[in-house]
Formats: sequence, structure tokens, C-alpha cells
Amino acid sequence: MIADLIRDYAYLEKCVAGDVTGAHFKNGISRSGPEEHLICKKEEKHEKLLQKAGQLKKLREEIHTSMQYIPDLTLRKIIWQRFYHGCSWEEIGKAVGLTSAAAKMRWNRFHKKGQKREKQNGGQDAA
Repeated sequence: MIADLIRDYAYLEKCVAGDVTGAHFKNGISRSGPEEHLICKKEEKHEKLLQKAGQLKKLREEIHTSMQYIPDLTLRKIIWQRFYHGCSWEEIGKAVGLTSAAAKMRWNRFHKKGQKREKQNGGQDAA
């Protein structure tokens, strides 16, 4: 489902950003251990970062492809605001020029259609 892809993307993007700034290295370094140990820890972190970056790229492509199948631009904005930025329905309504109830209703209708389609296709439909 598109919402899950966007949530995963946002999480991985935050992880990669945290690793790039070095925030996660502070707790992973032992002051009492040998220097080789510190180098190995940094290499492990670097390898994990590369894996996360690869996952991030793949998810970005999946999201882009999936979002192209949503013909309603307003609905695309609603989905992105809700699941990537974590906005409230009130914030989303203001951003797209709808009431919060109308924005939520559009999402619910889209989501229900996607669930029906997924059941009919045996769980193979992404939207």
C-alpha cells in the first residue's frame, strides 16, 4: 500500500540523515577499546548506511511509480502530507483547500477502493 511505502521512505530518510551527520556514531564508539575496534564499528555503520541508502532509493522509485497511478492531484497531496509529513487532517485540509472532514473522506474512499482491489487481485495490488 502506498501509505506504508511513504512511511518507510520517511523513516529511512531520517535514518540516513542521522547517520550522515554522525549523530549515531557518538554512542557506538567505546573509549576504552582498541583503535581497530573503533574503525570496525565505523565501517559497520558505513555499510548499514549504504544499505539504507539503497533501500531508500528503491522505495523512492516505488512511491513515484505508485503515485503516478493516482489521477487526482489533490488526493496525491493528501496522501503525501498525511503519511510523509505526518500532518493532521486539519493541516491537510488547509493545505489542499478542503475541510479536514473532506480531506479525510477522500483518503478513506481511496483506501477502501484500494483494499477491495487488493482482495480481488489476491493481495498483489500496491494501491
